[in-house]
Amino acid sequence: MIRHSKPNIKRADLVSVLENLISDNIADGSMVREFEKAFCEFSGQRSGSAVAVGSGMDALFFGLKALGVGPGDEIILPSYLPTAPLHAILNCGATPVLCDIGPDYNISAASARALITERTKAVLVAHLFGLPADMTELSALGVPIIEDCAQAIGARYQGDLVGGFGKFAFFSFYATKMITTGYGGMLLSRDTRLTTAVREMRTYIGKDGLTPTFNSNITDFQAAMGVNQLKRLPHFIEQRRQIAETYTMRFLQAHLEVPQKFEGRESVWYRYPLRVKRSLKDALEFLKKNTIEARQPVSKPLHHILEQAPEAFPETEKAFLKTISIPIYPALLNKEVEYVAKVVARVN
Repeated sequence: MIRHSKPNIKRADLVSVLENLISDNIADGSMVREFEKAFCEFSGQRSGSAVAVGSGMDALFFGLKALGVGPGDEIILPSYLPTAPLHAILNCGATPVLCDIGPDYNISAASARALITERTKAVLVAHLFGLPADMTELSALGVPIIEDCAQAIGARYQGDLVGGFGKFAFFSFYATKMITTGYGGMLLSRDTRLTTAVREMRTYIGKDGLTPTFNSNITDFQAAMGVNQLKRLPHFIEQRRQIAETYTMRFLQAHLEVPQKFEGRESVWYRYPLRVKRSLKDALEFLKKNTIEARQPVSKPLHHILEQAPEAFPETEKAFLKTISIPIYPALLNKEVEYVAKVVARVN
């Protein structure tokens, strides 16, 4: 079975982790600081700072808390999204306000604009599947932007890396993300007061007061892997793009509906979303019988979870009912790429 997702762990990662373990410095220490610095430099934000935490969801939660988000505040976000951002918003006591998506699978600026009120604290913009959202339209909304870069580290909009367009951005280093530390996340912002507040919240060690604190550190040996993974990220991205080009060429020949390209937006191809004509269940079963693991890239839209009317989210419904995600990651062998392309071309 060709897996849907797979981490890319190399000898250099293992050596770095082992060296860190042997040093006995395995908690939150100098290697975490090195990872944060390297991440900030990679992102082109030397004037800002990055804070490593236990997960991408924690990074969003802490960022929201640092902004003072709480009961009575509203956060607008797209319904076509994994559930973690929804939980982070709810955990702050704020109200999630769901909007629809556009043809790029990302948040629709027009849909978001119609939902802005005096209680709107921010708009959460996810660069879904590694494709940057239209930051020109979204930045014109006049509301603070929070960037969800969990799937998009290294992606560029009009030449600039995602993560620098909003009040803050958050990233995920889960096992199958663009780079991995097993678990882990990062908050990135040019507002050093915000990152200082998050740094204070992420650990209770050495604090005797009652200021709200949490236990959301990553370890030095996780950070050691992160530093190595970050060095190889440009290579990871290039490999993903080459696979995507192969898929697109084969699928166009088979008259499949391939992902659109948008001028000025450089995807890192975290996912290769494909619209199918047959039922989603049939398509997934067909691929499984041919030893290919494919999935729905978003298992359940947020408006389903919050029991809101599907009619209010027409583009989200279309994406949910007809989009599959096929294997695309650097660990795929060339022969596997060709096999996936050949089989998927017959999926309709």
